[in-house]
Amino acid sequence: MTEQEFYKAIGQKIREFRKQKGLTQKQVAKKAEIHQGDLATFENKGERIKSADIIRRMVEATGHTMTELFTPARVDVRNL
Repeated sequence: MTEQEFYKAIGQKIREFRKQKGLTQKQVAKKAEIHQGDLATFENKGERIKSADIIRRMVEATGHTMTELFTPARVDVRNL
């Protein structure tokens, strides 16, 4: 996995967290104290974030934890 793919995967997971909670980018950006455009760019393009603290703030603004961010999704094999 390249660095770009890594950040893109994190951005997609944050988007997933945000949508699960029914939050807008504007709401999450405000809680995380970042610009909405930065959140949108990260979610969509996976652009590199300057610090792990910013990623933590985005994750926590969605009501999730860093542990959840890095825990692989469970697949219910009964539905396969």
